[in-house]
Amino acid sequence: MILEDDFFEKSARKRAETSIELAKWGWYPTPYAKVGGNLRKLQQQNDINTFFMKRNRECLDENKQYCLQHAKERTSVLEAAFRLHHAGEYYGAIPIFLAQAEGVFNEEFKRSIFNNKSRSYEKINEIRKFDEGVFFDAFLSSTFVKNQIGADKSICSDAQKQRGPNRNGIMHGDVRHVDYGSEINSLKSISLLGCAIWLSTLNSETQLICTINTGDQVK
Repeated sequence: MILEDDFFEKSARKRAETSIELAKWGWYPTPYAKVGGNLRKLQQQNDINTFFMKRNRECLDENKQYCLQHAKERTSVLEAAFRLHHAGEYYGAIPIFLAQAEGVFNEEFKRSIFNNKSRSYEKINEIRKFDEGVFFDAFLSSTFVKNQIGADKSICSDAQKQRGPNRNGIMHGDVRHVDYGSEINSLKSISLLGCAIWLSTLNSETQLICTINTGDQVK
């Protein structure tokens, strides 16, 4: 069966829309926690957090192994964070997950995953010809969403906190954000970390493929 380009474009557009909407709730796609689900129905029933908390619990071990396998230079700190999570020590785990997600993403894309002011894609390679390039772009779109995780620490109402931990408030010790230590916030932070490592790995692999192909053409 041959799939036309417009199939991938339409499918990618749908995935991008879903990824963007989920990012507003603090959930990010990973290789094992994809963005599927009847989002409209979940929104109507106010069940987005319940549904994706269950999904990310179920694939926690897979996400953990993926992160450790693809960020080996960060093994010690990531293993410590996952130990804290499994022990229910979410106050200790969450800052590590958030910091490492930022470090991984910035290392590859040269911008902070929390910097929502810039909408420039200049630093991101054009990989439409890569097998799943359009899907890469679709998932990458979630990192440009203005949400509670990347918001200013003044964003601190109970309703806003339902949409995720506030990185600025947590990292700067703001008293309005000392209640961040919950399982759901830790799972959201893990999904952000997994997404950052996943996208960084895909981008790095694509750069390598492009370099090899360019070298072959020169020869």
